[in-house]
Amino acid sequence: MKITSCIGAVAIFTLFSSSASHAQKPEYGSGNYMLKHCQHFLQENYRYDPFDGECSGIVSTAMFFGKSLPPDFRFCVPESASLGQAIRIVIKYMESNPQLLHLDLRGLATTALHEAWPCKR
Repeated sequence: MKITSCIGAVAIFTLFSSSASHAQKPEYGSGNYMLKHCQHFLQENYRYDPFDGECSGIVSTAMFFGKSLPPDFRFCVPESASLGQAIRIVIKYMESNPQLLHLDLRGLATTALHEAWPCKR
């Protein structure tokens, strides 16, 4: 198996898996819970509490694996893009789609970045 296939599989698992421990907690990881932490991460000039760090970690991981995802989820981050720019895209997507905030931030971030930065074919 090629390393890129392994990386893609790990990325998909990481981005879309839902652990049993998350199911027991009140919406941790959902857009409802994480939106305020993503906003706080930017407002505090990248000084954050642990959940702000979770937001930035999820978005930066999605940015890293974007090209490795299956075509329906794949996106290509511009070379000049920053983590702050990507988080702004994710925040805007969540604010524009409040009906989706019950979903996990990993999927919301992937969808937002896929829509903002589609790969050229």
